[in-house]
Amino acid sequence: MTQTLISVKNLYVRQPGKSPLLDDINFNVQKGEVFGVLGESGAGKTLLTNVLTGFFPYEGEVSIPKDVQLVPQDPVKGLHPRHTVRKVLEEPMVLRKDCSNMEERIKQVLEDVHMTSDCLKKFPHELSGGQRQRVCIARALVSKPSVVFLDEPTSALDAYIRSCILDLLKDIKKRHSLTYFFVAHSLTAMTSLCDRVAVMRKGKILEIVSNKDLSALRVEHTYTKELIQAYKDLAA
Repeated sequence: MTQTLISVKNLYVRQPGKSPLLDDINFNVQKGEVFGVLGESGAGKTLLTNVLTGFFPYEGEVSIPKDVQLVPQDPVKGLHPRHTVRKVLEEPMVLRKDCSNMEERIKQVLEDVHMTSDCLKKFPHELSGGQRQRVCIARALVSKPSVVFLDEPTSALDAYIRSCILDLLKDIKKRHSLTYFFVAHSLTAMTSLCDRVAVMRKGKILEIVSNKDLSALRVEHTYTKELIQAYKDLAA
């Protein structure tokens, strides 16, 4: 029997005198699932993430575990420039007052993201872009969250590193049976990682489709077909 970790019903984010920023959003995310949100810039993907992670007010019903973590889009802005990697990884445990087996947990998450303890004394500017994003992923994992939010975690990386990070995320999910909420405007990333995908436009979810149906272009909404074709033309 599946367990629902995230339930969203009739979610609105309004702006006075204008169209809603998010309009009647409804979906569930099951334990162990990778749920993706696909759409153009300005579709409302990041705003939805901010609502679900508690950074933006809303109307409607949202049920979500308290122990969620976020991997940001930009690993440069996502890491404090004056904090070493060790401090970055310790901070989530300190904030949650859960410091048991700290060294063991740090060692484990570094192994998970294929980094060594040599990096612990380094500052973000001493790391490559791919290494910084791996540290962001390790920070999200160290407090053992129920859900990891991935807000376009590969968009700031070059093509090769992007592919490596996607493979890493798939490997980590498999080994730790994680649940991901994955936001992106990359069709390749969506079909590579997700089980189901919600297609967003102008603050609305147009449809939710399986990975298989998305890859095969078995979709209902005209906009979804046009969006997928546009991504394919761009990649050609």
